[in-house]
Amino acid sequence: MEEARAGRRRILQPRRWVPVIGGIGGLTAILAAVTMWALSSPDNQSQDTSLPDRSVISLPAVTAQTPDATSPSPVLAARSTSPPSPSATAAPVSTARPNPTPSLIKAAPTTTTKPRSSPPPATPKPAPAPSPAPPVQVGNAPGTSVHHTQSRQVLVATLTGGSTGTFDGTWARYQWDGSSWAQVGDTNTDVRFGKNGVRAGSVRVVGSYTTPAGTYSLPFAFGEGNPGTAMSYRTITACSWWLGNDAFTIGRPDLFNRWYENCSGSYPDSEDLSFYRDKGFYRQAVVVAHNYYDPRKTSGPGSSSAIFLHYSPPGSYTAGCIGLTNYSELVNTVRWLDPAQNPVIVIR
Repeated sequence: MEEARAGRRRILQPRRWVPVIGGIGGLTAILAAVTMWALSSPDNQSQDTSLPDRSVISLPAVTAQTPDATSPSPVLAARSTSPPSPSATAAPVSTARPNPTPSLIKAAPTTTTKPRSSPPPATPKPAPAPSPAPPVQVGNAPGTSVHHTQSRQVLVATLTGGSTGTFDGTWARYQWDGSSWAQVGDTNTDVRFGKNGVRAGSVRVVGSYTTPAGTYSLPFAFGEGNPGTAMSYRTITACSWWLGNDAFTIGRPDLFNRWYENCSGSYPDSEDLSFYRDKGFYRQAVVVAHNYYDPRKTSGPGSSSAIFLHYSPPGSYTAGCIGLTNYSELVNTVRWLDPAQNPVIVIR
């Protein structure tokens, strides 16, 4: 019995390492193993041992040999001798690693692609604010090259021509107030120039009836009486003359283009100031310093004598002077002039 049991135990030991085979072949192996276990149970030891061993009868292939390390499993040997059935074919064992549990899969970070937005429309630049109207002018007096460091009182007489001919023009006065030029006086006063217009002072010739263009100082004022000016002022008398070429006749060339007081003589080639005063032209007047300073020219280009700022009736012309058609503006101009501010006149 012990040997039989031992033999049965030895036969049954392979069940611990025989792999479970799927399909019909696997089921057969399981049934054989169960039968062997039942026979080896103590409940079956009282059975008649004269009968053949059921394990040998039911599984001859299994009892035919003792398994060892060099012989294949009896079950595997039985499988190898029987033709494979399509339904009994073992499923191939997959060597692939099982997929991880979906819940354990670490999701790849999601890259959110922001939609490309179009750039915002450019904000239109505000239109530049209109430039404020410039002051009359800073630096030079308007329309001139006279800087306020040279003169702070500037008179401007501009030839415009017009319906009255080439001797018509406009008038303006400018005062430097410390920061800019301000126009003062009457802005509607007209100017009368020489009958033949205006010519550059450097080429103008005495007796040509032209007014010398340029910038000139104002040496002094004169007339029937000082209206209240700070300028040097001379009052006209019955003996007052402005000498021209008569200065050479009397042997006083130094008096050419100068004031001369003499009651005993007559000077036909000079100006009788009292005569023009009584006619209203020289009631108030200002000397314009064209050819006034040495060297004085008595003839040829640049020559002149008795160039004044004075009154002229509307529609008239002069022999070369600058005539204002507004007598009140003329008087106000004389009063306004201040030698401390170095007044000048610009003729253009």
